[in-house]
Amino acid sequence: LFESLVEFGFDPVSLFKDISDGIISAQLHFIAIRWIPDAHTQNVAYLFDMKQKQFSGILLKDSECEKNKIIRGGKLASSILYSQSPVAQTRSESNVRTVISTLYFHHTIYTKHIEPLACLLHNKYQIPIVDIQAIVHNSLNAWLKANSNMDMHNKIDLTGRYYERNLACKTLQIGQPPYYRLLLNHKLLPSVH
Repeated sequence: LFESLVEFGFDPVSLFKDISDGIISAQLHFIAIRWIPDAHTQNVAYLFDMKQKQFSGILLKDSECEKNKIIRGGKLASSILYSQSPVAQTRSESNVRTVISTLYFHHTIYTKHIEPLACLLHNKYQIPIVDIQAIVHNSLNAWLKANSNMDMHNKIDLTGRYYERNLACKTLQIGQPPYYRLLLNHKLLPSVH
């Protein structure tokens, strides 16, 4: 699809930047409002403006409705149901968030979305790896700067790691229950410097 869009007239670097910005900011936004993001390909839809030949947005669902575990007195918190933008949380709410979430980006954000496109950019369009890494890193840092009122360091691990949860991890009971494998130093992981 990416190659077809480029052949149709989309700029490959701009398209990659927009997709990186879109999926990373969507994940951070979900985390900020205490939802658990998912990036499995069946749960993500990219929107394109074919006339303007540009990326228009992204539709991303939460992780198998795990948000329903976030309850206050038997009901979903009103800020979760109606929030249009991230709302700063108190320390106690942040601690509740810690209990129900892994605090890591969903593993498929890299393995199914960013990494395949990064490889294509490098291999087919000869875009330097350093430039690709800078785009991904800037996607995270730009969101954090634009949302500086959010205390994201209490909501997500920004040390350059992410969890992978898959059938092998569950079957072989790798890592801590519910059996996640912590992946370190992925070359495309956006790290805060």
